[in-house]
Amino acid sequence: MKRFVITLMMIMLLACVANAKSKKRPDWVDNPQNLYPDNIYMAAVGEGSSRKKAKTDAYSALAQRFEAKVSVNKQTIERYEELTKNNETKTTAQTTDLSDITIQTDQNITNIQFGEFYVEEGRTYVIAFLERLKTAEILIEKININAKKVTYYLNETRS
Repeated sequence: MKRFVITLMMIMLLACVANAKSKKRPDWVDNPQNLYPDNIYMAAVGEGSSRKKAKTDAYSALAQRFEAKVSVNKQTIERYEELTKNNETKTTAQTTDLSDITIQTDQNITNIQFGEFYVEEGRTYVIAFLERLKTAEILIEKININAKKVTYYLNETRS
């Protein structure tokens, strides 16, 4: 009975080790172009504490390829202290630099899709991509529709 329990525990331990090894970090997390080549797709990986936040981060990363507004707010805090006790003076000076960098984009992306996702140590990774040619076709169609509307309204004003 004792051998059976030990053998069962060894099998369970080996199964756990095999399962842990199979959860290897996918290559696309660090190299999205390996899964979605740059000549066909635009791809970006997002990261967050949930799948929804990772998708938002991936969407933002793709949008920043088109436009990104960077703002930097830098503050320098200087502190000077002088203490005198029994005719003995001690002085200290301390300088602290604080920087707050914000990256923002106002882009709306057409034809964005979300692919694989991966969870590692409480962080979720997701890949967002768009197919360049198909997206270009969609945008050209939208441009043509808008051009027809402009032409229509110009003709209406001339009548």
